[in-house]
Order: sequence, then C-alpha cells, then structure tokens
Amino acid sequence: MVKQRLFLGSVAFGISFGISFVTGRNLGNAIGAGATTTVATIAAALVVDRKYHGQAYNRIADLKNHIQALQQRRAEAYHAYQQLEAEKEQLAVSLDTLAMQSAQPRLMSAPSSRSLPPALKGLSWDLSTAARTQPPIEVKPYELPTEISAADSAASSPWGNPATGRQSDTQINDTLNQELLADATAAKRKIEANLAALQAELSQIKGQITDHRQNREKLSRELANLREEKRQLEAIAKTLKGEVKDLETCRVELEQFLAYAEAKKHELETGTNPLQEALKQLQTQVSSLQVELSVLEAQILDRRSQKEALEQQLEALDAAQLAVTMPPKAPVKPELKGKHGSSNGSNGNSEAYSQKAIVHQDALLKQPLATASVHQPTTGSAQTKATVAVPEPIGLEKTSSDLPSEWTEFMVQLPEYELQVIKVIVEQNRPAAVLKHIAEENLTMPELLIDSINERALETIGDLLIDAGSGAGSATIVRDHLKTVKKLLKTYEYLAN
Repeated sequence: MVKQRLFLGSVAFGISFGISFVTGRNLGNAIGAGATTTVATIAAALVVDRKYHGQAYNRIADLKNHIQALQQRRAEAYHAYQQLEAEKEQLAVSLDTLAMQSAQPRLMSAPSSRSLPPALKGLSWDLSTAARTQPPIEVKPYELPTEISAADSAASSPWGNPATGRQSDTQINDTLNQELLADATAAKRKIEANLAALQAELSQIKGQITDHRQNREKLSRELANLREEKRQLEAIAKTLKGEVKDLETCRVELEQFLAYAEAKKHELETGTNPLQEALKQLQTQVSSLQVELSVLEAQILDRRSQKEALEQQLEALDAAQLAVTMPPKAPVKPELKGKHGSSNGSNGNSEAYSQKAIVHQDALLKQPLATASVHQPTTGSAQTKATVAVPEPIGLEKTSSDLPSEWTEFMVQLPEYELQVIKVIVEQNRPAAVLKHIAEENLTMPELLIDSINERALETIGDLLIDAGSGAGSATIVRDHLKTVKKLLKTYEYLAN
C-alpha cells in the first residue's frame, strides 16, 4: 500500500513537473508545482483511505451485531434444547410410571381412571409448534369407567362368573398397555425427529458462527493492517513535509542563483570588452600606418625617379668630361684648362649631390616607420622640406603582422577567463586545480570551458585547439598550434598592460 502511494506521488510529481516546465520554462516553479501536486495527491489518497476505513468500521459494526444476533439465537436454541432434554427426561419418567401402573394386577378406581385422559394430554409433543395446544389423544374417557364398573358389578354379583371377570380385566390391561405404548412410541418418534431437526439447525448455526468468526478475524486483521498503514502514511507525511521544506529552501536558493546568473549575463552582454577596444585601436593604427606606408612608397618611387635622373646626369657629365679631357690646341690651353677646371668643379659638385641623395634614400628605406624628412630638389637654389609624422614604433607591430587574421578574430571572441584557461594550459603541466578554480569563479566546469574554447576555435580557425582526451587535468594545446597560441598570449598580455 505504501509503495502504491509513493508510486502515485512520484507519477503525479513527474506529470506536474513536466507540464509546468514545458509551459513556463521555469525550473523553480515547476518543482514547486510538482511538490504541491504530490502533496495534494497523497492527501486525496489519505481522504479516500479514511473513507474506506469508515466504511470498513461500519461493516465491522454490522457484522458484530449480526454475530450477537446469531449468538443470541444460539443461546435460545441451546435453551430450547435443554427444555427438550428436560421434557425427554420427564417423558421417560412418565413411561416408567405407566409401566409400573400396567404391572399392577388391578386398575385404579373410576375417579382415578377419569383423571388419566388429562395426564395423557401432556404426553403429546410437537416441538415445532410449542405455542399451540395439541389435540388430546382419543381415549374414550367414558367407556373405560363403564367397562370397569360393569366388570366390578359382575364380579360383585353373587351369580357372576369369576373366571370371566379375570379375563376381562386382563384384556382391559392389555388394551391400556398397548395404547400407552403406541402413544409413547409416537411421542418418542416425534421427539427424535425434533431432536434431529434441532441438531441439524444447531450444526448449521455452528457453521454460520464459524464463518462469522472467520470474517471477524479477517476484518480484525484488515483493521490492524489499515492502522499500520495509517501510521506509515503519517510517518511518510511527516517525511514529505520535511522534504517540501527542503525543496522550498532549494527553490529559494535556485531563484537567487538564477537572479545572480541573469545579472552576470546582463553584465557580460552590456559590459565593455577591453580586447574589442584594443582591437579597434589596433585597426585604427593599422589603417593610419597603411596610409603612411602608401605615402612612403610614393616618396620612394619619387626618389627612385630622381636617382635615375641623377644617374643620367652623371653619365652625361662623364661623357662631357671625356670630351673635355681630349688634347686641345696650344693657343687655347689656358682657356681649355679653365674650362676643365670649371667642369671638374661642376662634376665634383654633381657627384657629391648624387651621393648625398643616394645615402639619404637608403636611410629612408632602412628606417622602420620613423619620422622621415624628404628633400625634393626644385629649380633654382630653393628647396622644399617635406616632413611626414609617423607614430612611434610599438612592440606589437611585428607580432600582429605575424598573427593571422583568423587568430586575431579568435582572440577577440574569447572572454578573459577563457584566455586565462589557455594561458594556464600552456604554462603548467598539471592545470587541473587552477582550471577548477577558474570554473568555480565563473559558475561552470573545466570540461565546459574547454568545450567552449574548442567550439570557438572550430568556428574561426577550423580546428580544435585543446586536447583533453582523459579529462581536464591532462589538457594540452595541440602541437601544431602551440607557437601561434604563444604569440596570441603575448599579444593579449601587451593589450592588457
């Protein structure tokens, strides 16, 4: 019975919990509804059992009344049986008395003979109809005294025959004895028949009493079982009350936890991510550097064109110098000498200017993203100085240029605690304790953190990043991505600092 109640309560809890959770998507409300339904179901079962117990009590009371009635009938039957036994004994005494009277040689006198018929009336028994008076036995009360008186007169007469009187007395005695024996035999048969009927009825009553006793014992056992079940149900009800209190406490704790989780989620969704801001700054710097690089490339092309023009001028000057160094005529030697000197002077100036421009161009090509001063020669002696302001070099330039774009995107997508997980796995051989601490701070488990990182890696770089074959305690970075991950961590440390 208790198992059935527990099964009924569990089924009611499961159905109510499932319906409430499907409709409301609220775990606390679903648990509360399931607990309420379970308590209501058990209470309804208790009410039904109480009603059934009341019906059983009423039935037991009816059976007790019936048993008492049967016991009363049994007592009445036993009393009637005792009366029959007494009457039987009285009949036996009467038969003995009649036998003694028949043995007497002479009959009683007429008055006594007249009193025989009323005595014989009491010898007729009908036990089935005890209230009615039985019809008297037909004895012919007036014939017997007449015959006796006639016999007496004949015997007393002097002329009467004494032998004839004795014979008539003997015949009268025999007739009386036969009639008395016949009446006694009939009464005995009736008494035996009544006794047999009473014994059959008594046996039937005994069988009914036995059945009622068995029913009474069965009802007593059922009543004891019901009382035991009642005690067990009361104990279960107390236990369920304690469990309901515990469930209420758990529900309150779950609601607090859900409120904290919602606040944390909202904070994470609405909060600013330093990596995103750093990425925006980095993208701004890259775009500015690209603009400056395009400007520098244009300047380099300009310098190359200037270099080519200077080389052509040098070739022309060399050709002119060769033409000048040819042997001139004597009269014009001083003049040619003067021209040669002037040409040498101009040639020396040109060579010095060209070498200075080449050295300056090489310095511009070798200088990494520094402040470059560009001198553009113009006509005449005027020169225009163009200065390009380039930001100071940062340590991230080489690292960011070596880190692929998908890895940069992967780094931006990762929250701070997942980057800490990657750093712990790279730096420590047994990161289980630290991973567990990070997971507890973020209300999750180490395995879920690793799965989240691997999912992000699959979405961005197309491969798993962490190998956790035998659990989070033995998690390692995939060998193919170890160098890239170290670069990623360096980039993250720079952005964080």
